Amino acid sequence: MSSSFPSLPQELLIEIMTHLDSRSILQMALACHTFYGVFQSTAIRYVYELGMNSMRDAGSGKSIDELLVLLRGRQRAWAALEWKKCTMVKIPPGYRYKQSAGILAAQAENDILVIYLPSSTQPSCTIRNPIGTHWIQDFAIDANQDLIILAEYTGLRDERHIGLHCRTISTNEVHPNASQGGILEFEIHDHKHRERRLFSMKVSLADNVVALCGSWREGLNHLLLWNWTTGLLLFNSFEDVLPRRSMNLNLEFDFLRQDAFLLASPSLSGQILIYRFSPTTPGIPVHVASFGLPSTAPLAGVSYIRVKSGQFQPRPTPGMLFMHLPESRMHTFFINYHREAYLLFVWGSTFLRYVDETGISEAEDVPWETWGERESRFMEVNTVGANYLNIHRSDAVNAHGSRVVHGFFNRRSIEVLDFSSTRPCLASPLCMRYGSDNPTIVPRTNKNSKRIFSQDVVTRLPYRSVLRVMVGESHTYMIDEERIISLDVGLLLHFFLPPAY
Repeated sequence: MSSSFPSLPQELLIEIMTHLDSRSILQMALACHTFYGVFQSTAIRYVYELGMNSMRDAGSGKSIDELLVLLRGRQRAWAALEWKKCTMVKIPPGYRYKQSAGILAAQAENDILVIYLPSSTQPSCTIRNPIGTHWIQDFAIDANQDLIILAEYTGLRDERHIGLHCRTISTNEVHPNASQGGILEFEIHDHKHRERRLFSMKVSLADNVVALCGSWREGLNHLLLWNWTTGLLLFNSFEDVLPRRSMNLNLEFDFLRQDAFLLASPSLSGQILIYRFSPTTPGIPVHVASFGLPSTAPLAGVSYIRVKSGQFQPRPTPGMLFMHLPESRMHTFFINYHREAYLLFVWGSTFLRYVDETGISEAEDVPWETWGERESRFMEVNTVGANYLNIHRSDAVNAHGSRVVHGFFNRRSIEVLDFSSTRPCLASPLCMRYGSDNPTIVPRTNKNSKRIFSQDVVTRLPYRSVLRVMVGESHTYMIDEERIISLDVGLLLHFFLPPAY
């Protein structure tokens, strides 16, 4: 006797659907009445709407019915930018702050200033952690691991020394998961670098891997990759060269995952170079793809690229009900073409497709014409009246998960772009939707009739946008799972969005 798939018990159909992605769930639901009935169950609706929002459950233990209500309330709040409350916090002026999961941190002269932002469960508080050395160049934080990594550089006449100090944010002690006493050390023996002055140093974190990128005044760059939990130096560009590419360029580094990174290069009209590596075994990273950017007109190349993608976050923030899928981050590129500024938005999964492919013998060139129109949004930045330092640092743009906050240069209003696929019925009337049928068209010439691109740049990646006038003025905006942060001289405004848990 034959049996059909729809005749399976509902409990088994629910179990099958929970293992599908959201688009496959919807396709299955539209196949027949039986499947559509299963689709209407709370359990499947929750899985489906989580996926459409590029999120996953954080394991709070709450009931599915309660979580679905809270998820929808959260999405409505973000769609309309409805603040639940606004908190004002006085902060020391003159610092550049870094953010991670409800924490702001800044480097002072002799210490690290840490501000715990107010949340639904705790008030704001501030601590200062002594640094213990005058040679700290940069730092990175991961609040979910209670981790701060301080990058030390000693540039004496006969010594070029790099040290990474792995400490806890809360107590300033050696992190319990760090190896070798919490200090990763490296001596520079390359005479080309020993004779040059360090221009800048940038530290980035992705779970158990830390990247250190240095730029020297004479144009040379270096990249070091460490596993801070085992102490292994995974890659050292002082001794090994990245495949097919030199570090002698103005490159911008960003993690895609704890086993992959990108380098944004201004060469050849701009490129995004994708690499994968082992987070546990030393070796030269594998160059898997080169993504081209829009072709530029003669004498109109890329000046520089900055990447604003938010932190790679593989685990949920304590107390949160949901978290963004770490592989579904929106990578935001701030691109300058001789003082003409543009923003490029690309899903991390677009790049990770090439990272996860097996059997690649050589890197694949991916021209803009084959991927740019369908898998990105490319927009011009309105810089009228803008502060040049603010443009150069791109502090008015910040990302978290699928959302990007963009401050306008009048310093009085913001725009939040959401690239997830939330159901239209959850959207606010204030929220504008731009589908693939509503492209962004950037003209080949700018407002001064100067030709920037070889042809008009057309992009169609769907997103939604909502604008709101802010309280006060700000140069810097930040965003995370439950708040928007506005920073100005000596003042922090904290806008808390989601409904209380």
